[in-house]
Amino acid sequence: MDLARRNARTILACRSRERGQAAVEEIRAATGNPAVVLRLLDTGSLASVRAFASAVLREEPRLDALVNNAGVTGTCREKPRSPDRGLPFAITAEGLEQTFAINYLGPFLLTNLLLDLLKASAPARVVNVSSFRHSAGTADSGYLTGQRCPGGHAAAYNSTKLMNVLFTAELARRLQGTGGCRAVPGSAVPCGTPGTSPVPSACAAVPDLGGCWQSWGV
Repeated sequence: MDLARRNARTILACRSRERGQAAVEEIRAATGNPAVVLRLLDTGSLASVRAFASAVLREEPRLDALVNNAGVTGTCREKPRSPDRGLPFAITAEGLEQTFAINYLGPFLLTNLLLDLLKASAPARVVNVSSFRHSAGTADSGYLTGQRCPGGHAAAYNSTKLMNVLFTAELARRLQGTGGCRAVPGSAVPCGTPGTSPVPSACAAVPDLGGCWQSWGV
């Protein structure tokens, strides 16, 4: 909503056309910004991610910010303990555990497909929405092979949020000195800002990240 209020061209990437269009109309009405558009995207499908990225690269001359906010609460059990406690265990058409695909791998692929456009649009930002639950996560190869992940309720969600934090930290490291985008877990840092350190802003936004930065050596 805030981006639209600032008169930014805003693309809502939604899985549901009906709910997405309703959101577009609500934001347009609230902000008076007609440049709010809908594009269909299911981050749980790598084919959908590639199609969305291709459309953006073909039709958009620049991309100033990418906000990866798609997410579901999953479970590693066959059936959740109650309907409101996460999705049942499932494998996507591409053979991936669905929570891993939706929360992490889809946004990871999308970011990499759009990274050159983001760099060309500098200053730009990549914002990966995570959670304090990352501290309870693990990186397990079962997510890649489609096997059941270890743990009980919310283990898959916790682990994907850990992966989001680790990916953002590594992306920030790789982008240092490139003049392109900077990405920080917990906050966004303008691209190419001289003398800007991502660590203090991240630690201020998410206090328990301080030890993680030291552990990762970023």
